[in-house]
Formats: sequence, structure tokens, C-alpha cells
Amino acid sequence: MSPVGTARLGREWRLKNWGALALMVALWSVVMTHLAVDWRFDPEYRFGWSVPAMLAGILANRLGKGRPSLTANRARMPMAVFLISLAALAAWPITRVIGIANPDWHLITWLTAMTGLILTLATLHSMGGAKMIRQYGIPFLMVIAVVPWPFFLEQHLIATLKGINATIVTELLHLAGIAAVREPGGIISMANAVLGIEEGCTGIRSLHLCLAVALFWGEWFRLPLKGRASLVGLAFIVAIVVNVARTVSLALIAHRSGTEALDQWHDVAGILAQVIVVGICWILTGWLIARRQRWSRSRFLNEKSAANSEAAPVVAGIRLRGIAFCLATVWILGSEAGARFWFSRTPGDQMESVQPWRWSIPPAIEGLRPMRLPTQSKTLLAADEAFAGTWSENTRNRPRYIYGFHWLEWRPAALFATHHRPEDCLPGSGFELIGPPQRVSFNTNSARPFEINRYSFQSSDGVPLTVFHGIYADDKFTEGHAGGLTRQRRLQRAMHGEGFPETRLLEVIFWDTSTDEASAEMEHLISSIATLGTKD
Repeated sequence: MSPVGTARLGREWRLKNWGALALMVALWSVVMTHLAVDWRFDPEYRFGWSVPAMLAGILANRLGKGRPSLTANRARMPMAVFLISLAALAAWPITRVIGIANPDWHLITWLTAMTGLILTLATLHSMGGAKMIRQYGIPFLMVIAVVPWPFFLEQHLIATLKGINATIVTELLHLAGIAAVREPGGIISMANAVLGIEEGCTGIRSLHLCLAVALFWGEWFRLPLKGRASLVGLAFIVAIVVNVARTVSLALIAHRSGTEALDQWHDVAGILAQVIVVGICWILTGWLIARRQRWSRSRFLNEKSAANSEAAPVVAGIRLRGIAFCLATVWILGSEAGARFWFSRTPGDQMESVQPWRWSIPPAIEGLRPMRLPTQSKTLLAADEAFAGTWSENTRNRPRYIYGFHWLEWRPAALFATHHRPEDCLPGSGFELIGPPQRVSFNTNSARPFEINRYSFQSSDGVPLTVFHGIYADDKFTEGHAGGLTRQRRLQRAMHGEGFPETRLLEVIFWDTSTDEASAEMEHLISSIATLGTKD
């Protein structure tokens, strides 16, 4: 090649690599920003903050070991890959508009992450073929470990793990000579304590963490596929075993010292269990590294040398230039800016809104005493304003509880509050839901009736429990089912540019009270709790 041709190829090489780098930085900045909402408000994925650091560490370690040569940058992108990438770029603006309006919608979260992964692998292939994907593309698969699983799948897995954990722990307590009874909803009843296995105690967090750690160490030490699969499988077994040991330890503490000591050791035991899981995974990684040296190393090296000596096949496709990556970067950033502008504008056809429901803090209920909200609940819901109180019914001294939360505009934590509903949370405390929730309304001193969902539960010892639960976004009563808003409502919010409206949550619990009695009492109290207000 002539010096002029070499210089031209060198300029194209630099433009292509810098353009591809800019595209991947822009792409993953958007993807990580979207995932960070789950990492912040979903306790099952809070370890996700460590994945960008893991990814950066692997990529930094690979720098200088697989830089594409001038000829490698002339690799062609297969036509099928080009069309898929083009379709992903075309759908990106719509994906971002829906994603910004619904950061808790796991379907859109998966679509966002998979689009980023597809475009990244296609870009790396265009830079240096399959070698570049092996060198720099495989580490991006770690991000899959911190993408929230579909809601129905995760809930099914949590229920399965809860049942397995409760069964094993109950049998182990019997072997230790402690009388224990497993009850529905993952409840273990002992002589002087009742242990409820909640979501965080099922081992689901350890499973997510094990998957991320196994993928990281498998890629860092370049284990073969067989070794990586073995590491993931063994890590899952370790997570379940360690979590069972944690639950047994907490059960022993509760049996000997009561529930007060259980509250003190609960979080400490969870942190210690995760540290033990990571440590055992490290030991398993060392064992697999030692086995790798005996996995037909000579045959593997001979096959690799033979493969490298063969001429690379000519693939029909498109050779992208550097300007294509620059334009794709502008498209990604422009789509993000346009989507943000869509939600920042004030719709011109917005009608005068109806007065929203509000409740004073504390409500004007006779005999109401404030309660301290658990720190875990405050952190989980992340409300701008919250209150909790209790009072007793006069005739039979039956306890009542009231909780209220308030989120300002553009607080994504309000969307995640829809995932913590009575039908999801109370069964973990030993209550059985009797029939589906019903939408009821109560007359107030205002012109509009107050609408709310009513739930009927029954404890393991037959005590009835009636719960009134409602979420209100501005002037709208949220009618979403378990797991959040309906798909139609989510798409409407994106189309209308609603964003995150000001949201309030109200929950009133009537203990040892039938549904009819609770409804009558709620009818009497509602005017002292909820009032119509004006928007600030």
C-alpha cells in the first residue's frame, strides 16, 4: 500500500475507533442511568452499583491486549447484524420515551439493556471482527445480571425459595429439638417467637449477587465456557445453602432471646451471609482455575493454533466508516435530549385538573398516637413525607393502624411503591387473602366520594383483618393490579408526557374486625382523614 493510502487508512482508523468509543460511552451512559433507578429503589438489586466498577476493571485490564490493527478495522458487518442494529437505533427514541415514563417497567428495562448490548457487540464486530467481541464484548454480558427479572418470574421464584427455605429450616429446628411449625406464607411458628421469611430472606438477593460475581470472575480469569457454567451453578447452590444457614441462625436467636434480639441481628446476618457467599465463590473460582490447567490444555492450544493459522473467511456484508458511528452517537444523545424535553414541556391541551385528595399529618383521629416507621420501610419507600399512627376502637379495644406517604413530582420511588401492596406483603406475615380486592367508595364532606381498594385477610389463628389501601397520582386513583400499573396506563403516560406525578399513598388497617364493621368505621372516619386540596 502506498504512503498516501496508508495515511488515509490511518485517519479512517482513528475516526472509526473514536466514533465507536463515543457511541458506546453514550449508549451505556443512558443504559446505566436507566438501570440505576432500580439499583436505588429495589433492594434486590442494590449491589448493581458494583457492576459498572467490575466492567470498567475488566475493560481496563484488556486495554493494549487486543487493539485492532489497520486491517482489522476493515472488517465487514454481516447484513443481518446491520439490519438488526438499524432497527434497534430506529426504535431507540420510542424506547427511551416509554422508559423515562416507566423506569420500573421491567419489560422496557430489558429492551433498553438488550438494545445497548446488541449495538455494542455490532460496533465491536465492525471494529475488529469476532476477536474484538471476545476481547471486549463478553464483559458486557455482566450487565444482564443486574437487569431486573420480569415481575411474574421473580415473584414465582421468591415464592418457591420461600417454601423451600421454610421447609428445610423447620426440619433442621426439629433435629435441634426445637418445636416449630411451618405455616402458609413462609411463616415458622415457635414456642416464644414467630419467624416470617420475607423477600430478602429467601436468598433471591444472594442469587443475583452470585450471578454477577460468577460472571465477573469467570471473565477476569478467562475460564472456559464449561468452567463458567460450573461456577454459576455452584454459586447458586452456595447462595441457597448459606441463606438457609442464616435463617436457622436467626431462628435460634429468636428462640433463645425473643424477637427483640432478632431485629438487632437481622441486617447483620444478611450482610455476613453475602460476604460468606462472595468468599466461597472466590474459593470455587480458585478451584476451577486449578482444574483448567488439567482440561486438555495441550489439545486446546493446538486447536487454537490451527484455527489461527487458517485464513479468515470472507464475510459478505457492509464495511462501516467512522462517520456512521459519529452519526449513531448524535442519534443516541439527540434521542435522550428529545425524550427529556417531551416530559419537561407543559402539554398545550392539558385541561384544568381536578382537586387531588390530601390528608393532614397527622389525621384528626381521636386517640391517635404516632408510631415510629422502621428504618427499612423508610429506605425502601423513600417518601418525601411519611407518617404512621395507631389508635384503638372504643368498645373492644381493637387496634387500628394508619400509614400515609407523599412523593413530590419526578420522584421515581413513587412508582416502585406500587410493587409493595397488601396482597404481596401481608401473606409473608402469615395472613391469607380472602377473595380479590374490591374497589369501594365513601361519602365525604366534599362533593366527590373517596375511592380506595379494600382487602380482607385472615391470620393463621383465624383473626380477621381488613385493609384499605390506595395510591393517588395527582387527581387520579391508581387502579393498577399487583406489580404496578397496567400496560395501557403506562403507554398513555408516555404518550401524554406525564412523567412522575405527585403521588400519595394511604393505608388503614382494622385488626380483629369484619369487613362490614371496618367499612362502617371507615365511612365514619374518612372525613377526618382525607380532604380535597389544591395543587401547589
